[in-house]
Amino acid sequence: MINLQDFEYYFTSLAKRTGCKSVFFLTSETDIQKKIKDITPEQQPIMMMIIPSANTKGSTQDGVEETNTALLYVLNKDDRAEYGTFNIQKDLQPIFELVKQTMIADKDSCSLMRGLDVGSLSSDPESKLMSQLTGWSLQFDIITE
Repeated sequence: MINLQDFEYYFTSLAKRTGCKSVFFLTSETDIQKKIKDITPEQQPIMMMIIPSANTKGSTQDGVEETNTALLYVLNKDDRAEYGTFNIQKDLQPIFELVKQTMIADKDSCSLMRGLDVGSLSSDPESKLMSQLTGWSLQFDIITE
């Protein structure tokens, strides 16, 4: 299982390095609604991290590894009626791509990202998330021993 202190440290740093102005760590997607009601324009774009779930594999005590599946969001809480969903996603795409590329680059130098399964990265556009958020999500796996 991923050390949550390391997880928090890495993704707080990643948010700063990629232009996200705020980062929130949540236990599940159901916690998003409570977190977003007080987000101000100055706090955006936001990165939201859902704490990873872990699946253990191995047949012996020495051969155990865990696949930790995490979910990352890069989002804005904007008035889609005024600006448009496509425009919000277009504006956030460079930040989102920088997040992915930085995670991949950190695979060579960061202990947390060493286990990143690059083939597991799955990106999706997000619109009307909790009726208020627009942007991108990234699901990915980190392998730990």
